[in-house]
Amino acid sequence: MPILRPQSKSIVDKATGMLTLVWDKFFNDVQVGLNFYGTQPVTAGASLNIDMAGGGDIELTLGATVTSFTVTSWPASGNLGRLLLEVTNGGAFNITAWPGTTIWPSGVGPTLTSGSGKKDTFLLTSNDGGVNFRGYVIGLDMS
Repeated sequence: MPILRPQSKSIVDKATGMLTLVWDKFFNDVQVGLNFYGTQPVTAGASLNIDMAGGGDIELTLGATVTSFTVTSWPASGNLGRLLLEVTNGGAFNITAWPGTTIWPSGVGPTLTSGSGKKDTFLLTSNDGGVNFRGYVIGLDMS
């Protein structure tokens, strides 16, 4: 039976307010770490790179259509990583290129809600170091 126990302490970066909670899961002598990070706001132009070292919950404001999208510092292969994106559209922009090989349930990436201030929410997951992603639409036009 798996045993869940918190690590002895949480880490808070007082400059950014970012909180890291680490839980250790032990099962058959295998340890997997799960990390929760606070938000990191990002303003996006045509080229977008998200560094997962800063956290996996992203508030993204589009100032242009994203035509190149990469994610760096993804958890190592064999560890499930997730990227939660709350996208605020700054106009009539879209994301036309998602990172790596992103597979969507419908087989086609979503079209963002057009209009200044419109919000959409997405989840990207990967367990192979960020080579292949699974994309999920959590909500469209959430404004």
